[in-house]
Amino acid sequence: QQALDRGGEVHLPAGLYRIGRTLRIGSDTRLRLAPGAVIRLADGAGPAAGAGGFLLTNRDPAVGDRNIAVEGGVWDGNNPGNPRGPDGPRDSYTGVALNFTKVRGLVLRGLTVRDPESFFLRIGETRDFAVEDMSLEAPHARPNQDGVHLGGFCGNGAIRRIRGVG
Repeated sequence: QQALDRGGEVHLPAGLYRIGRTLRIGSDTRLRLAPGAVIRLADGAGPAAGAGGFLLTNRDPAVGDRNIAVEGGVWDGNNPGNPRGPDGPRDSYTGVALNFTKVRGLVLRGLTVRDPESFFLRIGETRDFAVEDMSLEAPHARPNQDGVHLGGFCGNGAIRRIRGVG
C-alpha cells in the first residue's frame, strides 16, 4: 500500500502477496505486476473489512480519480476463505474482487482475476476506460459471480478479449 500511496509507476515482482485489507490506487498511478505475481485476499479479510473488502479499488470513489492503470498479475479473491455473509446491512461484505467508481481514464490489462465471492470486476460512473486481455477464473463457483459488471453512468469505454475459465 505504501508504494501505491506514492503514486507514479509501481512495479511488483513475482511472488505471493497476502493482503489483509483493500489495496487503494490513486490518480496518476500505474501498477505493473510481473508474471508470477499473485495478490491474494487473506482468509477472513473480506468479511472483516465489510463493504470495503475488495482486492483493489480506487482511492477516492466519492470524489473520483483519474489516470489509473493496472497491468498483469493474478488477483485472487480466495472465496473459500472469504465467504459472503447475509445481505442486508450497508456494510456487509459484497465479495467483489476489483471495484472502481468515478474514475476518468482507467486501464485494466492482462489481469487474471480468480475466485471472487461475487463480481470479478465492478465499474461504476467511470469514463474513458479500457478493460482488455483478462482471464476470469472460477474454480469455486458461487451465486452472482458476474464477470464484468458496469454500473450506471459509464461511458467511452472498451471491453475486449475477456476469457472465462472454470
